[in-house]
Amino acid sequence: MLEHKHLLLMADVHNPLTVEPLAENWMLGLISDLKMRPLIEPKAVYCNIEGNRGLTCICAIETSHIVLHIWDEPIPAKMQLDIYTCSSLNMTTVWKAMRSFEPFDINYKFYDRESGFIPLNDIEAKRIEKNLLKNTWHFAKTMPQIPHWYTRGREWSSLDEFAEAVDLINLEGIEERWGNRTYKYYHIDGYKYWTMEEPDVPSHKHILINRAKA
Repeated sequence: MLEHKHLLLMADVHNPLTVEPLAENWMLGLISDLKMRPLIEPKAVYCNIEGNRGLTCICAIETSHIVLHIWDEPIPAKMQLDIYTCSSLNMTTVWKAMRSFEPFDINYKFYDRESGFIPLNDIEAKRIEKNLLKNTWHFAKTMPQIPHWYTRGREWSSLDEFAEAVDLINLEGIEERWGNRTYKYYHIDGYKYWTMEEPDVPSHKHILINRAKA
């Protein structure tokens, strides 16, 4: 049965691809991990025009296309990823493939194009929330005066699922002041969730996620 899933993603990256063969190999790996098959070999081209300097990699797949753009001129570098497929699309697999770019400040739109452009971001958020809730939470015994709990990324069975949770908090969280710092808090069922690292730390390199009663 045909599906029509479309992902449009942008992020800042610390480790942009700049070498054409490496980009082509990266895309072949993503296609394989997504259990898709290329119609043609991926083709990458580097643009040297000032103000638009960067790499583009394109591949037609049996179920549609994948396009990667990276601009390495700005600091931090920018990337955009466009995946359209008439089969299923595993978002966690995409997160795993992106890890090598050291991405942060990830923003994306995920659509079902079966009968229009139906947003799937909320469905993805619910899936990520379930992963967040089911993992082990520890009470912070050293700070009983500020009761809260934490979960460590190294304890999760999937680092990519942990990274998704970090990105969800940073993308959809509401900024609030605590002491002399501002955090983004993501609310679920009477609890608020937040991370401690600086905004430019890649999501898979975060150590833990905190939660406290809202």
